[in-house]
Amino acid sequence: MGPFAKFGPEVVEACLAAKCHYTDTTGEQDWLITLDEQYGAKFAAAGLLLSPGLAQMYTTGEIAAQLCLETPGLDTLDIAVFWGGSPTIASTQTILVNAAMAKAYYLEQNQYVEWQPDAGLYSLSIPGQHEAALALPWGGTSHPVWFKRDPRVANVKVLGGVFNKPLMLGVPQIVAAALKATEGMNADDRYAALAQTAAGVMNSMPPRENPRINKSVDSVHASGPLGRAHCVIFGNCNYKQTGLLQAYAAASLLQQAPRRVGFASGCQAFGHHELLGALRSFGLVQDARADCPPLTAAMRLIDYLDKGAMLGEDVAVPDDGRRGPVVRATCSASATAWRAACSARASPPATRWRCCRATTRSAFACVFGISRAGRRVVPGQPAQRGGREPLRARCVRLRGADLPQRVRADGRADARRAAQGARARLHRPAVRVRAVARAVARRRE
Repeated sequence: MGPFAKFGPEVVEACLAAKCHYTDTTGEQDWLITLDEQYGAKFAAAGLLLSPGLAQMYTTGEIAAQLCLETPGLDTLDIAVFWGGSPTIASTQTILVNAAMAKAYYLEQNQYVEWQPDAGLYSLSIPGQHEAALALPWGGTSHPVWFKRDPRVANVKVLGGVFNKPLMLGVPQIVAAALKATEGMNADDRYAALAQTAAGVMNSMPPRENPRINKSVDSVHASGPLGRAHCVIFGNCNYKQTGLLQAYAAASLLQQAPRRVGFASGCQAFGHHELLGALRSFGLVQDARADCPPLTAAMRLIDYLDKGAMLGEDVAVPDDGRRGPVVRATCSASATAWRAACSARASPPATRWRCCRATTRSAFACVFGISRAGRRVVPGQPAQRGGREPLRARCVRLRGADLPQRVRADGRADARRAAQGARARLHRPAVRVRAVARAVARRRE
């Protein structure tokens, strides 16, 4: 049934009264916003799931977006959804009515921003083909609504369309003609006129189950200040994908509670890896092709340190528990992290470290330097002196009961000898310089 914004409220009310979960297949943005504002809290209080938009055009793209967001530091999603063949009679009617009677939004800095209504068609590069494709906002889709509540994401734009260029070229003209023809009508008369126009565009059922015609591509580019990721999901039979997603949701809800109640997307309620596995098991999508940088190349706090962030004055060099020198100058975070890493490498591999001044600026760099050296940092309480915390951070090597069992078994003597040997290796160049200087002095005498 659809458009859901017209026929959906009665169904939602009935589900809430009967204590039933609710799912549907639409991405009508106005409908999703209405559900979130009017029914989300009610379904959550009843312990019920309210999950619209569980369908190929929305959920499969959301799966690709969630795979990209597994790389930390990304806050912008650029989503493209394409499919082959033609929409069904009901889908055509929903698309036309939604385009003519509702606004479309994208997400910019966690705020809804309206798409320019008269912007026309957009040209996009589609993975897997040389020819550029034409796209439209398609009512904004559900993705900006889902990710508005995600603390990782600030910006979301979605464009989509069919591979059939002649059909895409005709869509803006059909919508413009329908708007002009229904101008000044009341809501009921306008809906009837738009439904009649949609029937004239598509009045027969297309071959939606033919995998050689109905192909789908869900592509997501995710980016952040210092990181990027790209995920593509190639599939077929978008209507079969929608049916399978609905069947999986029903089977899962019969056996266990969803991961989230109230207003939630398919990935939030059932897990994106689980939904992707179901689509793959029935041969409807290929393996998700993710082009994500490795963790070492992702944007992390240590990458920010490497850019030369300045900590200020009075930065202490971390050591292994003994007294260490204090740098009384403006020191970069990257230098402090490097010195912390050098100190940590002098300890046994299984040694754990604790930062004694856990809330200072220098401790921020020390922790990540020790982590870069491959050593483990455990949380510690910040030390206070006279009610004032100094701007120095000292990382101490944990001993005794704080060490892992396999390290304690080696004995304190072995650990002490290993640490002394490591320190000696670090100071060998200086020892050699002093020895050469003494030899030269003897010869002069």
